[in-house]
Amino acid sequence: MFDHMAVVLSPKKLVRQTPAIPTISNKIMRDPDLDYVVGLSVADTYLNSTAVPNENGWDTQKIKIGRAKMLLRQVAPSNPFTCQGARTELEELRREGAIAEIRETLDDFPYRILKR
Repeated sequence: MFDHMAVVLSPKKLVRQTPAIPTISNKIMRDPDLDYVVGLSVADTYLNSTAVPNENGWDTQKIKIGRAKMLLRQVAPSNPFTCQGARTELEELRREGAIAEIRETLDDFPYRILKR
C-alpha cells in the first residue's frame, strides 16, 4: 500500500525470495456459515463507524454481535469442513442452538437505521 519498503543491511549477500501470494480456496464460498460471517462483520463495522446517536441501544447491539461472533468461532467449522462423526450428537445440538442464536441476532439487527 505504501511506496516505502523495509531496508535490510547485511554484510552477507542475500538471496531475494519471492513472497507467496495469499490465496483463499473457492471452497470457502460453499461454506454454509459464510452468510453469518459476512452479516456479523457488516453489523460490527456499521456499529463501529456509525454516526447515528447511541440512543438506539448500540451498546446492547455491540454486545449481541460480539457474542454471536464468539459463538460462531466456538462452533466452527461447519459440517462440510469436518470429518464425519467429528462431533457428538450433543455437540451437534449445541452447534444448532448457537447457529439459531446467531441467526436471530442477525434477523433482529436494525440494518435499516444504520443506512441513514
